[in-house]
Amino acid sequence: MDIWLVDVDDAADALEREEARSPRLPRADSEAMAVAFGNIHVRRRRLAHIALRLALARATGGSRFDGVDFHRSEMGKPSLPGGGLAFNLSHAGPAALIAIARREDVAIGIDLEERRALHLTASRRDRILAAADAMSPGAPLAATGSDDAVLQAWVRIEAAAKALDTGIFRLLGALGVAGPGEAAAVAEGVAAGGGIDLAAAFSAATGGKGAPCIRVRDIDPCGGDAPSIVSRCPDLFAAVAVVAPRSEAAIEVAERGVVQAFPTTDAGIAHFLAPSGAP
Repeated sequence: MDIWLVDVDDAADALEREEARSPRLPRADSEAMAVAFGNIHVRRRRLAHIALRLALARATGGSRFDGVDFHRSEMGKPSLPGGGLAFNLSHAGPAALIAIARREDVAIGIDLEERRALHLTASRRDRILAAADAMSPGAPLAATGSDDAVLQAWVRIEAAAKALDTGIFRLLGALGVAGPGEAAAVAEGVAAGGGIDLAAAFSAATGGKGAPCIRVRDIDPCGGDAPSIVSRCPDLFAAVAVVAPRSEAAIEVAERGVVQAFPTTDAGIAHFLAPSGAP
């Protein structure tokens, strides 16, 4: 699995020049985002999607998906027509993370958040942390309860929801983080020290399809080579999740993901897209 960290502000000019030279966004998407181009959030979203299209062109070895609309699941998760690989995108402020796995038998989710102050009740914090710790038992977060710990917990849950294609609210309910009824009962069990039945929660979130084989892993957004956004890396939190038919496959794909810096110059993007630049 390839994971690319994009500094969309630093790469903005090069990304726009590449898109003007060889359009890859579907026309409707490009026009819709152009209407609100003065909005920095919309502009950054556009740049992140240009970078995603370039990463997909590199991964597929050509331009056959340029301008092609993604297929969308019921929950809105995108995929390439005809399959062939799995991908996911997340962006926060000037940063974006792109994850691509060149195999058809997995689904992936990635999430990225910026550091910020959180205004949550103690019980909500506890539930978020308990759910995240159940997903990654070897990397506990609950001991501190700090905003940073909760943000790291949140990206685990969000990445899992994206990989499972459940939508975040359905998964939050199944995990007991939010929602009435069964969710409240699960939360009470956690508070009593009973822990979360993760298999049951995932099965409930996916509509009773059974517990999937899933691996959720924290990632250092600025691990690997030093990207231009490195000065802001301490303020970023990220996680990746992989769903596969077998637990071994989920672990293998998730653990092999290494964060790399996306190019920010014209020459860098040209090399990125060249056949010789492929891994």
